[in-house]
Amino acid sequence: ITVSNDQICAAIKNIFEETRSIVEPAGALSMAGARIYAATHKLRNKNLVTIASGANMTFEKLQFVAERTLLGSGKEAVFVVTLPEKPGALEAFCNKVVRDHNITEFAYRLQERAEAHVFVGISIGGLEDKKDFIDKMSRHGFDYQDLSDDDLAKEHVRHMIGGHNRQTIDEHVYEISFPERPRALADFLAKIGYEYNISLFHYRGQGGDIGSVLIGLEASSVEKLEKSLLEGGFEFIRADTPSVAIFLGAN
Repeated sequence: ITVSNDQICAAIKNIFEETRSIVEPAGALSMAGARIYAATHKLRNKNLVTIASGANMTFEKLQFVAERTLLGSGKEAVFVVTLPEKPGALEAFCNKVVRDHNITEFAYRLQERAEAHVFVGISIGGLEDKKDFIDKMSRHGFDYQDLSDDDLAKEHVRHMIGGHNRQTIDEHVYEISFPERPRALADFLAKIGYEYNISLFHYRGQGGDIGSVLIGLEASSVEKLEKSLLEGGFEFIRADTPSVAIFLGAN
């Protein structure tokens, strides 16, 4: 059984609410897996035994866990919604679509005059409720993309809603794994050299051993850039998700 970070966070919350014990993410794996197993096999009135071990939890990491519990438990959905860039558009979206749902997060920055892209989190009652919400968006003519499974959107983009930067040249955006230790950023910059200009950067410590950085670098040769990253010993992926393209304007 494979579980997501969000499902692990939801399991940490479940264990806390039942026992007032705070386990580490690895310690909640079994509970997260058991919940999926029970749901998949439609178990009722059965006893399941899971081992919840470990105490490698920091206070700082709890903030990350708290942010992701609603998504992991299926009680929140995250979307990018396209609205006409005109007065009254947001009110129409709230009155016609949101209605009795709670908005858990809303982020917006003017990008262009034709249309607006908003990052919105919605409190939902489960998969059926989410489907009904999506149907309402479609019925009322609101274009959307579901970002609930987009880790880059949940970890980085939601904190960077600022619109496209038309000044960037040959920008390439990556998610890079950083060791959580002093001088990690300075060591990274020294290893990739001073040939590439940093055009975008977001990092948020989570109290773990490895941190995730979203970084934009201007480079005329992507092959040379990625070679520099590999030679520096960094793990990275191209950040080419819809949320990065829509909100950050990455090439």
